[in-house]
Amino acid sequence: MNQATRIARGLLRRVRRRWRRGRGGPGATPAAGKPAAGKPAAGKPAGKASAGTPSEVAADGPAEGVDRPTQAPTLTQRRFTTRLPVPAGTAPLPPLLVEAPPRAFVAKRLHEVGLAGYEPDTLAAWCAALQLRPPGLVYDVGANIGVFALTAALLVREGLAPAHRIVAVEPTPELVEVARRLIRRNHLDVEVLSMAFGRDDTTAIFHLSDQSDASSSLNEAFRPSTRKVEVQIERLDSDVAQRGEVPTLLKIDTETTEPDVLAGARDTLERHRPWMICEVLPGRGSEEGLQPILDGLGYRTYRLDGGGPASEGPLAGDTDYEYLNWLFTPEEPDEAFWATVATWRNAWR
Repeated sequence: MNQATRIARGLLRRVRRRWRRGRGGPGATPAAGKPAAGKPAAGKPAGKASAGTPSEVAADGPAEGVDRPTQAPTLTQRRFTTRLPVPAGTAPLPPLLVEAPPRAFVAKRLHEVGLAGYEPDTLAAWCAALQLRPPGLVYDVGANIGVFALTAALLVREGLAPAHRIVAVEPTPELVEVARRLIRRNHLDVEVLSMAFGRDDTTAIFHLSDQSDASSSLNEAFRPSTRKVEVQIERLDSDVAQRGEVPTLLKIDTETTEPDVLAGARDTLERHRPWMICEVLPGRGSEEGLQPILDGLGYRTYRLDGGGPASEGPLAGDTDYEYLNWLFTPEEPDEAFWATVATWRNAWR
């Protein structure tokens, strides 16, 4: 083979190798700076493109093998525990497990401030009354998710209160389900009634607030509402008569319809004289509706404002919305009651 033929064949082989490399066929070698197919570049895991490379996002979406951004999981339940501090010398109470939808206002508030920070002056009076009142029916009227009913049942179960029978009354269907679930989760004994207490035994439209599930009401004018549900209304007198038991303590928070609850409980209040803790909102007609009923029944009224032994006074809703709850009693509470209130309140400071 002469020199010219060898040169020609050498040129032909080089042309063929270049053509194969361009096609990616057998014998092709990686281009500079790019890993061969199936082999990761140094320091880069297989199956992932480095950030900023052209292969990371194609025109029609992420390239195959590229990690796609994952959407944060939707929080379907707010789940936490909260503990009620107890006075010195008392064995600690087990924590309460709270599980509720993220939008549930009361559960959100409990998550932020804890059980001891949730209406602390009212809760202190509630705990003291539970301890000192004789055993009987305890009603949480307008229970929402049942904070006061759960607290009462916890004190009873742990031996810090007499053997009261606890009844929670709530007309909002979603909150009824939450309350029942919390009772089961915490192994407590509370009966939940899916209804409202009022002036008559009837049915009525319950207005579900657009603002908060803690401000729904039978009063259509109380809060803007685009959702409504028909609910059963019963007089507290009717429920007490069916049970044949003596009520000893009531907590009432029904978003401006508290006068109707008391009007439907007149026989109970006259015969059994239970103590009551009741919300009084300013400028909503609650003061004018409640005061004549209480005066006619000989009940005393005390604002629960954390100021020690409260001074009796005419009802006046707090325009600062800080101290909305009042204690109604058929007789003047003795010093032992106010001292017990202070003991509970001091345990939370």
